[in-house]
Amino acid sequence: MATNMRRESFEKEGRISLAIDAFKRGQSESIRAAASAFDISHATLGKRLKGRPPALIPLQMVENLVCWMKMV
Repeated sequence: MATNMRRESFEKEGRISLAIDAFKRGQSESIRAAASAFDISHATLGKRLKGRPPALIPLQMVENLVCWMKMV
């Protein structure tokens, strides 16, 4: 179950990256068009274009934090 969710999350992040690139290169007329083309929310795409980071914390960052906490 967790593996499935992780895969879906990575796939969604990939689609978001592709949508951002397409919009910035002028391949899509609008944020809504880019979001629709890559099957993501236009609100999410708009927020990412404004600089909001992904909501998920990368696994490596979590592992680093756990290691640091063990050392303290």
